[in-house]
Amino acid sequence: MALTGVENKLKCVGVTMFFDLSKLKDASKSTRTQSFYEENCKATLSVKSPLIIFCDSSTRPWIESLRKSLSDCETVYIEKHISEYDFYRMNYNIVEKNRKSDWYNNHDSRNTISYFLLCSFKTYAIMEASLVYPDATHYAWIDFGASHVVWEVKERLQLMMDNPRSKVTVTYIHYRHHDSLKDIRKTLCNGGICGVAGTVFTVEKSFLNIFYSRFFEIFYEQLAIGVGHTDEQILLYMYDRWPELFNLSYGDYYSVVSNYHLPVRDFETIKRYFIFSAIQAGRKDLASEAAKAVVLSYNTGKINVVKDDIEMLYSIIN
Repeated sequence: MALTGVENKLKCVGVTMFFDLSKLKDASKSTRTQSFYEENCKATLSVKSPLIIFCDSSTRPWIESLRKSLSDCETVYIEKHISEYDFYRMNYNIVEKNRKSDWYNNHDSRNTISYFLLCSFKTYAIMEASLVYPDATHYAWIDFGASHVVWEVKERLQLMMDNPRSKVTVTYIHYRHHDSLKDIRKTLCNGGICGVAGTVFTVEKSFLNIFYSRFFEIFYEQLAIGVGHTDEQILLYMYDRWPELFNLSYGDYYSVVSNYHLPVRDFETIKRYFIFSAIQAGRKDLASEAAKAVVLSYNTGKINVVKDDIEMLYSIIN
């Protein structure tokens, strides 16, 4: 869906980051090394749009060299070690204390304190990006190593950057009903639950202040009651409380880019985890919106769906 009236304005600015978690004090055997990201960052760095990269003095040289070889678009480097940010330093001790509680049962060794804080840093980074490019209409978060999990990211990412959707656009994978989210500590004490993907998403400039404020409202609420896993659990609670801030795309982690405008793959995931979950939760309205998106994609030849499923989708819409 193309924007109108902004042809002479900067549209979407990409935002990403790389800090070597394997060099931080809480690194585990499961922490991914720099070599993993060197291999999986090329699609992100290839984007033909302005890009802001948060990094430090040890990582900037190879990132900058690779970016120049992949794209000639403007790039801004925010060079500062993650441990120098007040956000990281002040919250590290809070999360560390929380994770020593007797009731905390998260055993995901890759989800270190630093990993959680860097996931949450995404929203901080987007706000910083808006100060560098205040005239952009949209800001797109793109995980540095997105190609590790996202299909067709290099081919499809530019379509998203050139035609960003309104509001905050995220991929909602597994619908979670409000009643299942009421007890935040009980819901998250064992770690994360799949709901909203944080791998790639866009924020319209006019929604940025409220998005930033609501995000950190929930971030600190979760810290205050002793939990905190990734940004995805924060986005999940944001949608539950303020759905009017969001546009949804549907799919799985693999399709967060390819399904950004319309679902073109991962129908079985959409059917089982969003449409059926929403119906079971009494939210046929949400199931209907997802069904409409699939039918529109099917009618324009963008997705293959068997006849029985198409009939099922029409019955939900009607």
